[in-house]
Amino acid sequence: ILAIVGGFGTPFFVSTGEGNYIVLFTYITILNVGMLVLSYFKNWYWLNVICFAFTTIIYGSWLGYQVSEKPYPPYLGALIFASIFYGIFFLMNIVNNIKEKRKFNWSEITILLTNTFMFFVAGMVILNNV
Repeated sequence: ILAIVGGFGTPFFVSTGEGNYIVLFTYITILNVGMLVLSYFKNWYWLNVICFAFTTIIYGSWLGYQVSEKPYPPYLGALIFASIFYGIFFLMNIVNNIKEKRKFNWSEITILLTNTFMFFVAGMVILNNV
């Protein structure tokens, strides 16, 4: 848990203030893909939740600032990364259950529904400002 928290904090500790969202979200995507691979082998529910929470907070904060404050917001990049994050977290929460052939519990269903809702909200924010 400490390693993943440090992994999500690293971009902010070493940031030069340049604000390159492509580098930031590519790094976060790499972290999340690593967790996706781990979730295939282990059912570490809380690590999935931590990754989802940090990614949602970072992306949501960036989206709220970029779309509302900038004269030429990066709509395409925002939509691409929202789609990537949605796909990763969808797979992350179902891959172990499918492999082990077990039913979803209420907390896993909650994460799946929250992921879908957050993707919908991000899409509406982006498309509302186009």
